Amino acid sequence: MKLLDINDIAYMESPVLYFREYTALALFEMADKKSKEIRIKFTLESQSMGQPLVNVEFTDSVDYPLLPLIRSLKSQVMKLDKRGELPK
Repeated sequence: MKLLDINDIAYMESPVLYFREYTALALFEMADKKSKEIRIKFTLESQSMGQPLVNVEFTDSVDYPLLPLIRSLKSQVMKLDKRGELPK
């Protein structure tokens, strides 16, 4: 599975100021060249120094090893955050 895009990103209010929570749809390309959308939830936790800590959860079931998917999602979320493309 290859991550193509993260769409429909929506900010969720959080009572904790250093957490930013989002929901989104992740678009993946399957091995048979078909695309599949998977609903995700991710959080960026601001740290005192360095990059924010990114956590990713799948709200839809996934029939694929999770570790490669989570790595690609975290990488893409960090890129979107650095470019300022995440809603607030």
